[in-house]
Amino acid sequence: MRENYSFLFQKELQMEKESRTCKTIQNARVNLLFVILSFLIAFFSRKIFIDTLGVEFVGLTSTLQSVLGFLNLAELGIGTAISVTLFKPLKQDNRTEINEIMTLMSYLYRKIGVFVLISGLILAIFIPFIFSKFEGSLGIVYLGFYVFLCSSLLTYFINYRQILLSADQKNYVVTKYVQTSNIIKLLIQMWAAYQWENAYIWILIELIFSIPYCLILNYKISKTYPWLKTNVCKYKEVVKKYPSVSIYVKQLFIQKIATFSQSQVTPFLIYAFVSLTSVTYYTNYVTITSKLSLILNAILGSTEASIGNLIAEGDKIKIFNTYRQMLSIRFFFAGFFVFMLYFLIEPFISLWLGSEYIMDHYILILILADVFISHFRGATDQFLYGFGLFKDIWAAIVQTIIFIVFALVLGSYYKLIGILLAVFISKIIIVMLWKPYFLFKYGLNKAIKTYWKLFFINVLIIGVTFYWGYIINTIFSNNLSYINWITKALILGLYFIISAGILMYLFVPGFKDIILRFKYFRKR
Repeated sequence: MRENYSFLFQKELQMEKESRTCKTIQNARVNLLFVILSFLIAFFSRKIFIDTLGVEFVGLTSTLQSVLGFLNLAELGIGTAISVTLFKPLKQDNRTEINEIMTLMSYLYRKIGVFVLISGLILAIFIPFIFSKFEGSLGIVYLGFYVFLCSSLLTYFINYRQILLSADQKNYVVTKYVQTSNIIKLLIQMWAAYQWENAYIWILIELIFSIPYCLILNYKISKTYPWLKTNVCKYKEVVKKYPSVSIYVKQLFIQKIATFSQSQVTPFLIYAFVSLTSVTYYTNYVTITSKLSLILNAILGSTEASIGNLIAEGDKIKIFNTYRQMLSIRFFFAGFFVFMLYFLIEPFISLWLGSEYIMDHYILILILADVFISHFRGATDQFLYGFGLFKDIWAAIVQTIIFIVFALVLGSYYKLIGILLAVFISKIIIVMLWKPYFLFKYGLNKAIKTYWKLFFINVLIIGVTFYWGYIINTIFSNNLSYINWITKALILGLYFIISAGILMYLFVPGFKDIILRFKYFRKR
């Protein structure tokens, strides 16, 4: 077995000076470093912002970003469509084709930018009606809205070229500048909030930092690709050469609605059915889960462009083996995060913000169910993305309808629990049942029973590990202190890694493959 792996890996490394594995690890290292830094700063900053600027203001910023999310639907998934189209020419180093595709993107993003600007100005007229429950000054609402709008416009008019770095397996470059800028901005906002407790200053800092980041990133892109030239005057000529872009864009527009309807509309529905205070309470939990998700995405999300590169080669056996490996590692991390969050998030919130910020335990269960699905679906989503399989637009429409109908009905009766239950129901039907079938039939060309065998063995192992972990958790004292919390986290974390790791190594082939792959790479 080891000899076969050594031969395979040596052959891959000889074919390319900078292999997919090397690029993936480089992306993962940079992403992980900055995510951990952002993770730590986010908790300090949120605590300071709530204490100094108020719970309602923090809820306001979350709701404003959700409202602006409606405008960003105009993007239509063009970035994803362009990225998929770039995989092949990047692999072949076809600079003429890359310039043509980026010309197409430049033209489309400019049109979208104009649309978002006009739509934003129209939407601003309705701010007094949208935020009628807000007890503060409308001036702060308008200022926050226009600042977030400006940040969105910079993406469409200037920062759109960063998609080339991501498609070229160099997302670490984007991460460096985005995260460094964000960390410095948060530190200054924390200091300013502590000094003056002024929401207007906080928002102005938000605006100021979007400008230097934009200039530095584009300088780096020009330095990395000095041959990159776009000419929007050739749009009509170029668009005829790449009909797949138009097809992908139309398909992705519908696909994007499903994701948007849940991630962006959920805080808005909470505000509508409950209050801005409840938005803040809910986003306290989401801040923790999303930051942990960023850690996972920092490690595994960096494989996205590499998977697209692998699919461009067309080796079906290698593609399926890689999918099996990615699915197993996704399940391992999904189980680990849900396991740790279930036992640790409530005592952490009590220590971090106070016990009054703890919500109903059923809310926690529904949030964690969503976290689990969101994590293990990543493998399927990445391969659908790599294959350019976006044609199942009916699934996105059905998912959106299911979510909105159940959210409105259940939300009116059960408030936040009803809204989160609607998210869970829609994902069970489409994400867990349909998407794997779609990938296996049209991408991997394998029977769906192969997927369900992988699914159930992984879930069974995580379930057994979770059960014994529940018993272990009962031995810990309920006394709240950071030392007790850290001790509990270390023991539970070590238990899960050892027990689930051993079981998956013994019974999940894909997990064993990826461990052997990692061991080989470390020996190089």
